[in-house]
Amino acid sequence: MKEERRKQVIFIASCGHSGSTILELLLTSNLHCVGIGEAFQLVDPRNRIIDHVEKYTCACGDPIETCELWGSIIEDLHQKRDLPVAEKYSIIFQNVSDHCKTDCIIDSSKVMGALESIARIPDVSVKVVHILRDVRAYWVSIKKGRIRRNERRLRDLIRKFGMAGFYKYLQRNRLYVFQDWYRTNKHILRTIRRLKLPAVTLSYEDLCLNTDATLSTLAEFLGVRLSLDPLGAGGAHNHNVFGNRLRHDPERRKKLSYDYQWLGHTDWMFPAMCMPHVMKFNKNRT
Repeated sequence: MKEERRKQVIFIASCGHSGSTILELLLTSNLHCVGIGEAFQLVDPRNRIIDHVEKYTCACGDPIETCELWGSIIEDLHQKRDLPVAEKYSIIFQNVSDHCKTDCIIDSSKVMGALESIARIPDVSVKVVHILRDVRAYWVSIKKGRIRRNERRLRDLIRKFGMAGFYKYLQRNRLYVFQDWYRTNKHILRTIRRLKLPAVTLSYEDLCLNTDATLSTLAEFLGVRLSLDPLGAGGAHNHNVFGNRLRHDPERRKKLSYDYQWLGHTDWMFPAMCMPHVMKFNKNRT
């Protein structure tokens, strides 16, 4: 009897606003790698996105429900919504492997609940890429995102989220954001060690500013060839779901650039001064 080949999953772990979508696009410059974006949102029983997928579009350009890859998977997940998360993930990986004729799958779900579940799948081999962004740039990116979504004021949040808006308003605090960045990245590192998974940590800044050397290190760790070709990351081998806006913006994907705007802000100085443990971790993040 022919032994089933193990699927290789490259899992991107990070906070939000840290470059996971850009990293996935770069990884799928290799035609043997398929990006599936934040697939955990489809299998997490606490998340109801599976019931409202008609609102979303795949990176290939098709609505998720009619995407040649996701269409049949969504239907299958609807019918088997009561399965454990690991088994639903297994359904996704098997469909991706069969449809795309590859065993190298990029999952940019970021969160440790997803990684814990994937690590339990018997026919899957996992490698983790942990990407961190400078906490000061991370804070400014979060602040800009709130302005873009019109979530600056308490009344905006209450109007949008109801009473949960109070909690979200408290999370706007700079000290909270800095500490949450620190706590989340430390949790990622502890989880990787506990699960004994092969992993590499890289900084978003190095990815943008020292790209060739960073891709070389990454390619050696993953055992795949990579090129600086974000535009080549479209079509048949990129089916990113729920990633950031970059996946639908071909102009921004033409080149990899670093946003220096955070240097013009000063509101990160207070939490940086109050939290030396965060800044020490930030300095040594690779």
